[in-house]
Amino acid sequence: MGGLNCFAISPVDNNKFITVGQERRITYWDLRKVNAEAVLDSSPYKGESEELHAVAISNNNKYFAVGGAMGVLRIYDFSSGQFIHECRAHSGAIVSVTFSPDDR
Repeated sequence: MGGLNCFAISPVDNNKFITVGQERRITYWDLRKVNAEAVLDSSPYKGESEELHAVAISNNNKYFAVGGAMGVLRIYDFSSGQFIHECRAHSGAIVSVTFSPDDR
């Protein structure tokens, strides 16, 4: 297991959070449980992997965003973990992500 780079706590349930880091995974946690609830690869594309540096959960708890070493911002559905969209517009690593108060 690699080092933890970032975590985001669910704004709806403070017992649930997501971590990202050097292990190149997106991990769902629940403080009431010993083991992770779910683990996703850092990229939805087979054979592609990156160290993730940042994660944020939307205020309405519908989405989460991750960014990392490749400079790609990805949006996922929070409840299912399904990949929704990405933006490959950054020339360097993404080290921070956040949603605005209106979740845009």
